[in-house]
Amino acid sequence: MGTLIAALAVAPTGLQAQTIRGTVLQEDSREPVSLALVLLLDETGRAVASRLTDDRGRFEIREPSEGVGRGLRAERIGLGVVTVSIEDHARGAELEVLLPVRPVPIEGIAVEAVDRCPADPRDAALADAWARFRPLLASLQELDRDEPRRFEIEYSEAELTSAGHEVARMLTDTLVTADVVPFGTEDPSALTRDGFVVQESDSTVVYYGPDARVLLSPEFIASHCYRLPEVQDRAGYLEIEFSPRTAGTPRDIGGVFALPLDESQLPLIEFTFTSHPWRYAPDPRLGGVVELAPTDFGWVVSRWELRVPGPPMVALDRIPPIMSMTAYRGRLLRVLTPGTP
Repeated sequence: MGTLIAALAVAPTGLQAQTIRGTVLQEDSREPVSLALVLLLDETGRAVASRLTDDRGRFEIREPSEGVGRGLRAERIGLGVVTVSIEDHARGAELEVLLPVRPVPIEGIAVEAVDRCPADPRDAALADAWARFRPLLASLQELDRDEPRRFEIEYSEAELTSAGHEVARMLTDTLVTADVVPFGTEDPSALTRDGFVVQESDSTVVYYGPDARVLLSPEFIASHCYRLPEVQDRAGYLEIEFSPRTAGTPRDIGGVFALPLDESQLPLIEFTFTSHPWRYAPDPRLGGVVELAPTDFGWVVSRWELRVPGPPMVALDRIPPIMSMTAYRGRLLRVLTPGTP
Protein backbone atom coordinates (compact mmCIF):
# COMPACT_ATOMS: atom_id res chain seq x y z
CA MET A 1 0.00 0.00 0.00
CA GLY A 2 1.12 3.55 -0.59
CA THR A 3 1.81 5.86 2.29
CA LEU A 4 -1.20 7.98 3.16
CA ILE A 5 -1.22 11.18 5.15
CA ALA A 6 -3.98 12.42 7.44
CA ALA A 7 -4.29 16.00 8.61
CA LEU A 8 -6.81 16.42 11.41
CA ALA A 9 -8.50 19.51 12.62
CA VAL A 10 -9.74 19.33 16.20
CA ALA A 11 -11.95 16.29 16.71
CA PRO A 12 -14.20 14.73 19.36
CA THR A 13 -13.40 13.56 22.87
CA GLY A 14 -15.38 12.27 25.85
CA LEU A 15 -17.03 9.00 26.68
CA GLN A 16 -20.56 9.66 25.47
CA ALA A 17 -21.81 8.26 22.18
CA GLN A 18 -21.27 10.84 19.49
CA THR A 19 -21.60 11.56 15.80
CA ILE A 20 -18.27 11.97 14.04
CA ARG A 21 -18.24 14.14 10.94
CA GLY A 22 -15.52 14.96 8.49
CA THR A 23 -14.30 15.20 4.92
CA VAL A 24 -11.89 13.08 2.87
CA LEU A 25 -9.85 15.16 0.41
CA GLN A 26 -7.05 14.63 -2.09
CA GLU A 27 -3.81 15.82 -0.54
CA ASP A 28 -2.50 17.95 -3.42
CA SER A 29 -5.63 19.49 -4.94
CA ARG A 30 -7.90 19.25 -1.89
CA GLU A 31 -10.59 17.87 -4.19
CA PRO A 32 -13.17 15.72 -2.38
CA VAL A 33 -12.76 11.95 -2.53
CA SER A 34 -16.17 10.40 -3.11
CA LEU A 35 -17.08 6.80 -2.22
CA ALA A 36 -14.20 6.40 0.20
CA LEU A 37 -14.96 3.83 2.88
CA VAL A 38 -14.59 5.33 6.38
CA LEU A 39 -14.57 2.88 9.31
CA LEU A 40 -14.92 3.73 13.01
CA LEU A 41 -12.53 1.56 15.02
CA ASP A 42 -12.69 0.48 18.66
CA GLU A 43 -9.66 0.08 20.95
CA THR A 44 -8.84 -3.34 19.43
CA GLY A 45 -8.89 -1.98 15.87
CA ARG A 46 -12.19 -3.67 15.05
CA ALA A 47 -14.60 -1.76 12.80
CA VAL A 48 -17.81 -0.94 14.71
CA ALA A 49 -19.46 1.46 12.25
CA SER A 50 -18.87 2.63 8.69
CA ARG A 51 -19.93 5.07 6.04
CA LEU A 52 -19.18 5.92 2.40
CA THR A 53 -18.27 9.52 1.61
CA ASP A 54 -20.69 11.43 -0.59
CA ASP A 55 -19.87 13.34 -3.78
CA ARG A 56 -18.42 16.18 -1.63
CA GLY A 57 -16.17 13.76 0.24
CA ARG A 58 -18.19 14.17 3.45
CA PHE A 59 -19.04 11.45 5.95
CA GLU A 60 -21.00 11.16 9.19
CA ILE A 61 -20.65 8.14 11.50
CA ARG A 62 -22.63 7.51 14.65
CA GLU A 63 -21.04 5.55 17.49
CA PRO A 64 -23.10 2.44 18.30
CA SER A 65 -22.45 2.95 22.03
CA GLU A 66 -20.76 5.36 24.42
CA GLY A 67 -17.03 5.86 24.08
CA VAL A 68 -16.49 2.99 21.65
CA GLY A 69 -14.77 5.07 18.96
CA ARG A 70 -10.98 5.24 19.17
CA GLY A 71 -9.87 5.77 15.58
CA LEU A 72 -10.88 6.12 11.96
CA ARG A 73 -9.68 4.22 8.93
CA ALA A 74 -10.29 5.70 5.48
CA GLU A 75 -9.63 3.84 2.25
CA ARG A 76 -10.47 4.12 -1.40
CA ILE A 77 -10.02 1.47 -4.06
CA GLY A 78 -6.86 2.42 -6.00
CA LEU A 79 -5.56 4.76 -3.27
CA GLY A 80 -4.85 2.76 -0.12
CA VAL A 81 -5.55 2.99 3.60
CA VAL A 82 -4.95 5.57 6.34
CA THR A 83 -5.72 5.15 10.05
CA VAL A 84 -5.94 8.08 12.49
CA SER A 85 -6.69 8.45 16.19
CA ILE A 86 -9.69 10.51 17.28
CA GLU A 87 -9.36 10.15 21.06
CA ASP A 88 -7.44 13.33 21.83
CA HIS A 89 -9.46 15.82 19.82
CA ALA A 90 -12.23 18.17 20.82
CA ARG A 91 -15.81 16.96 20.63
CA GLY A 92 -17.99 18.34 17.85
CA ALA A 93 -15.28 19.58 15.46
CA GLU A 94 -15.08 18.09 11.97
CA LEU A 95 -12.19 15.92 10.84
CA GLU A 96 -10.26 16.42 7.64
CA VAL A 97 -8.52 13.39 6.13
CA LEU A 98 -6.05 13.93 3.29
CA LEU A 99 -5.25 11.11 0.86
CA PRO A 100 -2.25 11.47 -1.48
CA VAL A 101 -3.00 10.91 -5.16
CA ARG A 102 -0.62 8.03 -5.71
CA PRO A 103 -2.76 5.16 -7.01
CA VAL A 104 -1.82 1.73 -5.78
CA PRO A 105 -1.69 -0.50 -8.89
CA ILE A 106 -3.62 -3.75 -8.80
CA GLU A 107 -1.03 -6.19 -10.07
CA GLY A 108 -1.77 -9.21 -12.20
CA ILE A 109 -2.87 -12.22 -10.19
CA ALA A 110 -1.30 -15.57 -10.98
CA VAL A 111 -4.00 -18.23 -11.16
CA GLU A 112 -3.18 -21.83 -10.26
CA ALA A 113 -5.97 -24.30 -10.85
CA VAL A 114 -6.71 -26.36 -7.75
CA ASP A 115 -8.87 -29.45 -7.61
CA ARG A 116 -10.65 -28.67 -4.38
CA CYS A 117 -13.25 -26.33 -2.97
CA PRO A 118 -12.34 -24.05 -0.04
CA ALA A 119 -15.06 -23.49 2.53
CA ASP A 120 -14.28 -19.79 2.48
CA PRO A 121 -12.15 -17.48 0.31
CA ARG A 122 -8.81 -17.71 2.11
CA ASP A 123 -6.66 -19.92 -0.13
CA ALA A 124 -3.58 -18.84 -2.10
CA ALA A 125 -4.40 -16.72 -5.15
CA LEU A 126 -8.01 -16.32 -4.14
CA ALA A 127 -7.00 -14.99 -0.74
CA ASP A 128 -4.66 -12.58 -2.52
CA ALA A 129 -7.54 -11.41 -4.69
CA TRP A 130 -9.78 -10.88 -1.64
CA ALA A 131 -6.98 -8.90 0.02
CA ARG A 132 -6.41 -6.67 -2.99
CA PHE A 133 -10.10 -5.91 -3.31
CA ARG A 134 -10.78 -5.65 0.43
CA PRO A 135 -11.82 -1.96 0.37
CA LEU A 136 -14.29 -2.58 -2.45
CA LEU A 137 -15.65 -5.80 -0.94
CA ALA A 138 -16.09 -4.12 2.44
CA SER A 139 -17.86 -1.14 0.92
CA LEU A 140 -20.21 -3.38 -1.08
CA GLN A 141 -21.59 -4.70 2.21
CA GLU A 142 -22.02 -1.29 3.85
CA LEU A 143 -25.42 0.34 3.58
CA ASP A 144 -27.03 3.09 5.64
CA ARG A 145 -30.40 1.62 6.63
CA ASP A 146 -31.39 4.38 9.05
CA GLU A 147 -34.18 5.79 6.93
CA PRO A 148 -36.21 4.91 3.82
CA ARG A 149 -35.55 6.80 0.60
CA ARG A 150 -37.44 7.45 -2.60
CA PHE A 151 -36.30 6.01 -5.90
CA GLU A 152 -37.49 6.40 -9.46
CA ILE A 153 -37.23 2.99 -11.09
CA GLU A 154 -38.15 1.33 -14.37
CA TYR A 155 -39.61 -2.17 -14.41
CA SER A 156 -40.31 -4.25 -17.49
CA GLU A 157 -41.27 -7.74 -18.64
CA ALA A 158 -40.55 -9.19 -22.07
CA GLU A 159 -41.32 -12.46 -23.83
CA LEU A 160 -38.26 -14.20 -25.28
CA THR A 161 -37.81 -17.03 -27.75
CA SER A 162 -35.97 -20.16 -26.64
CA ALA A 163 -32.84 -18.60 -28.17
CA GLY A 164 -33.21 -15.51 -25.98
CA HIS A 165 -34.46 -13.07 -28.64
CA GLU A 166 -37.14 -10.62 -27.54
CA VAL A 167 -40.51 -11.27 -29.12
CA ALA A 168 -42.76 -8.77 -27.35
CA ARG A 169 -42.58 -6.28 -24.52
CA MET A 170 -45.42 -7.19 -22.19
CA LEU A 171 -44.98 -4.41 -19.66
CA THR A 172 -42.90 -1.31 -19.09
CA ASP A 173 -43.59 0.94 -16.14
CA THR A 174 -41.82 3.80 -14.40
CA LEU A 175 -42.69 4.35 -10.76
CA VAL A 176 -41.51 5.91 -7.53
CA THR A 177 -40.90 3.62 -4.58
CA ALA A 178 -39.94 4.35 -0.97
CA ASP A 179 -37.68 1.80 0.66
CA VAL A 180 -34.17 1.28 2.01
CA VAL A 181 -32.93 0.17 -1.44
CA PRO A 182 -34.50 0.41 -4.91
CA PHE A 183 -34.28 -3.37 -5.53
CA GLY A 184 -33.91 -6.01 -2.85
CA THR A 185 -33.76 -9.76 -2.51
CA GLU A 186 -34.39 -12.23 0.30
CA ASP A 187 -32.20 -12.45 3.37
CA PRO A 188 -29.06 -14.61 2.73
CA SER A 189 -30.04 -17.06 5.47
CA ALA A 190 -33.48 -17.58 3.91
CA LEU A 191 -32.01 -18.08 0.43
CA THR A 192 -29.46 -20.57 1.75
CA ARG A 193 -32.20 -22.46 3.60
CA ASP A 194 -35.08 -22.33 1.10
CA GLY A 195 -33.24 -21.89 -2.20
CA PHE A 196 -33.29 -19.37 -5.04
CA VAL A 197 -36.14 -21.19 -6.81
CA VAL A 198 -39.27 -21.75 -4.74
CA GLN A 199 -42.26 -23.60 -6.18
CA GLU A 200 -45.26 -22.32 -4.26
CA SER A 201 -47.85 -24.31 -6.23
CA ASP A 202 -48.19 -26.36 -9.43
CA SER A 203 -48.37 -23.15 -11.44
CA THR A 204 -46.46 -20.61 -9.30
CA VAL A 205 -42.67 -20.49 -9.08
CA VAL A 206 -40.68 -17.67 -7.48
CA TYR A 207 -37.10 -17.01 -8.65
CA TYR A 208 -34.65 -14.93 -6.60
CA GLY A 209 -31.45 -13.26 -7.72
CA PRO A 210 -28.43 -12.42 -5.53
CA ASP A 211 -26.82 -9.12 -4.67
CA ALA A 212 -23.32 -8.46 -3.29
CA ARG A 213 -24.47 -8.90 0.32
CA VAL A 214 -25.73 -12.40 -0.50
CA LEU A 215 -22.50 -13.48 -2.21
CA LEU A 216 -20.37 -12.12 0.66
CA SER A 217 -22.56 -13.39 3.49
CA PRO A 218 -21.21 -16.08 5.88
CA GLU A 219 -24.11 -18.39 4.99
CA PHE A 220 -23.45 -18.26 1.25
CA ILE A 221 -19.66 -18.50 1.62
CA ALA A 222 -20.00 -21.58 3.84
CA SER A 223 -22.11 -23.42 1.26
CA HIS A 224 -20.37 -22.39 -1.97
CA CYS A 225 -17.01 -22.70 -3.72
CA TYR A 226 -15.13 -19.63 -4.92
CA ARG A 227 -12.47 -20.02 -7.61
CA LEU A 228 -10.37 -17.85 -9.91
CA PRO A 229 -10.92 -19.13 -13.47
CA GLU A 230 -7.81 -19.87 -15.50
CA VAL A 231 -9.11 -17.61 -18.28
CA GLN A 232 -10.40 -14.13 -17.45
CA ASP A 233 -12.95 -13.26 -20.15
CA ARG A 234 -13.89 -9.70 -19.22
CA ALA A 235 -11.42 -6.92 -19.96
CA GLY A 236 -11.10 -4.54 -17.01
CA TYR A 237 -12.40 -7.03 -14.45
CA LEU A 238 -11.21 -9.74 -12.11
CA GLU A 239 -13.68 -12.61 -12.32
CA ILE A 240 -14.38 -14.88 -9.36
CA GLU A 241 -16.48 -17.96 -10.05
CA PHE A 242 -18.90 -19.33 -7.45
CA SER A 243 -20.84 -22.60 -7.34
CA PRO A 244 -22.55 -24.84 -4.77
CA ARG A 245 -20.12 -26.90 -2.71
CA THR A 246 -22.16 -30.03 -3.44
CA ALA A 247 -22.66 -30.78 -7.14
CA GLY A 248 -26.29 -30.97 -8.16
CA THR A 249 -27.58 -28.93 -5.23
CA PRO A 250 -31.18 -28.07 -6.16
CA ARG A 251 -32.68 -24.58 -6.18
CA ASP A 252 -29.23 -22.95 -6.01
CA ILE A 253 -27.14 -20.66 -8.22
CA GLY A 254 -23.66 -20.54 -9.72
CA GLY A 255 -21.97 -17.85 -11.73
CA VAL A 256 -19.35 -15.11 -11.82
CA PHE A 257 -18.72 -12.18 -9.49
CA ALA A 258 -16.85 -9.60 -11.59
CA LEU A 259 -14.84 -6.97 -9.69
CA PRO A 260 -13.66 -3.85 -11.57
CA LEU A 261 -9.95 -3.13 -11.96
CA ASP A 262 -10.56 0.62 -12.25
CA GLU A 263 -13.17 3.21 -11.35
CA SER A 264 -14.73 3.34 -14.83
CA GLN A 265 -16.40 -0.06 -14.35
CA LEU A 266 -19.11 -1.26 -11.97
CA PRO A 267 -19.19 -4.58 -10.10
CA LEU A 268 -21.57 -7.08 -11.61
CA ILE A 269 -22.90 -10.58 -11.00
CA GLU A 270 -23.91 -13.10 -13.65
CA PHE A 271 -25.64 -16.27 -12.48
CA THR A 272 -27.57 -19.33 -13.58
CA PHE A 273 -29.89 -21.64 -11.64
CA THR A 274 -28.86 -25.20 -10.77
CA SER A 275 -32.38 -26.59 -11.09
CA HIS A 276 -35.87 -25.67 -12.23
CA PRO A 277 -39.44 -26.88 -11.71
CA TRP A 278 -41.21 -29.05 -14.28
CA ARG A 279 -37.99 -31.10 -14.72
CA TYR A 280 -36.24 -28.53 -16.88
CA ALA A 281 -32.53 -29.25 -17.10
CA PRO A 282 -30.05 -26.58 -15.90
CA ASP A 283 -29.55 -24.17 -18.77
CA PRO A 284 -27.13 -21.21 -19.12
CA ARG A 285 -29.88 -19.17 -20.77
CA LEU A 286 -31.88 -19.26 -17.53
CA GLY A 287 -30.47 -16.94 -14.91
CA GLY A 288 -29.63 -13.29 -14.86
CA VAL A 289 -27.32 -10.38 -14.35
CA VAL A 290 -27.08 -7.85 -11.52
CA GLU A 291 -25.18 -4.57 -11.79
CA LEU A 292 -24.18 -2.60 -8.70
CA ALA A 293 -23.73 1.16 -8.40
CA PRO A 294 -22.57 3.45 -5.58
CA THR A 295 -24.69 6.07 -3.85
CA ASP A 296 -23.85 8.31 -0.91
CA PHE A 297 -25.56 5.80 1.43
CA GLY A 298 -23.94 2.63 0.05
CA TRP A 299 -23.88 0.30 -2.96
CA VAL A 300 -27.24 -0.71 -4.42
CA VAL A 301 -28.54 -2.81 -7.30
CA SER A 302 -28.87 -0.38 -10.20
CA ARG A 303 -29.82 -2.80 -12.97
CA TRP A 304 -30.96 -6.41 -13.09
CA GLU A 305 -32.41 -8.98 -15.46
CA LEU A 306 -33.90 -12.36 -14.62
CA ARG A 307 -34.68 -14.91 -17.36
CA VAL A 308 -37.02 -17.75 -16.41
CA PRO A 309 -38.81 -20.49 -18.39
CA GLY A 310 -42.51 -20.79 -18.93
CA PRO A 311 -44.50 -23.97 -18.13
CA PRO A 312 -43.60 -26.87 -20.45
CA MET A 313 -45.67 -27.58 -23.54
CA VAL A 314 -45.25 -31.37 -23.27
CA ALA A 315 -46.04 -34.07 -20.76
CA LEU A 316 -43.71 -34.45 -17.78
CA ASP A 317 -42.66 -38.05 -18.52
CA ARG A 318 -39.39 -36.73 -19.91
CA ILE A 319 -37.18 -33.65 -19.68
CA PRO A 320 -39.13 -31.00 -21.62
CA PRO A 321 -37.51 -28.56 -24.04
CA ILE A 322 -37.62 -24.86 -23.24
CA MET A 323 -40.06 -23.34 -25.70
CA SER A 324 -40.04 -19.76 -24.41
CA MET A 325 -38.71 -17.55 -21.62
CA THR A 326 -39.73 -14.40 -19.81
CA ALA A 327 -37.24 -11.67 -18.97
CA TYR A 328 -37.97 -9.55 -15.90
CA ARG A 329 -35.89 -6.36 -15.73
CA GLY A 330 -35.38 -3.45 -13.40
CA ARG A 331 -33.33 -0.26 -13.64
CA LEU A 332 -32.66 2.54 -11.16
CA LEU A 333 -33.28 5.88 -12.87
CA ARG A 334 -32.47 8.24 -9.98
CA VAL A 335 -32.43 8.66 -6.23
CA LEU A 336 -34.96 11.31 -5.23
CA THR A 337 -33.76 13.78 -2.63
CA PRO A 338 -36.19 15.49 -0.25
CA GLY A 339 -38.19 18.04 -2.16
CA THR A 340 -37.73 16.31 -5.55
CA PRO A 341 -41.08 16.23 -7.35
